[in-house]
Amino acid sequence: MRHVKRSCHRAPLHFLLWRYVSSFIIFIIIVIVIQFEADRRAFIITINSFGTELSRDDRFKLYPRCGKLNPDGLHALSRADDYEQVKAVAEFYSVSIIWQIPLLVICAHSDISV
Repeated sequence: MRHVKRSCHRAPLHFLLWRYVSSFIIFIIIVIVIQFEADRRAFIITINSFGTELSRDDRFKLYPRCGKLNPDGLHALSRADDYEQVKAVAEFYSVSIIWQIPLLVICAHSDISV
């Protein structure tokens, strides 16, 4: 009787590791994009509320809570009365994206597919 050798089909370890690393990188990119969109919407809400009957408290309730501005930047935006104050908040919080640039460059030059 002939014995048939059964072998388990296993993926190489480096393939599995790359799969987890690439998933983590994609997760980080998604978090960065969501935070950016939340902050962008907070600025848009602030600027569009100038000259309306929207109070500072009502404006604060409209802000998304998942961005980099939460909570101090959102409080600063809710107290803003003109474009210069909004610009000051934007300039103060713009430094925080510098650490993210190398990650975006790495991901742009890799073969990551979603």
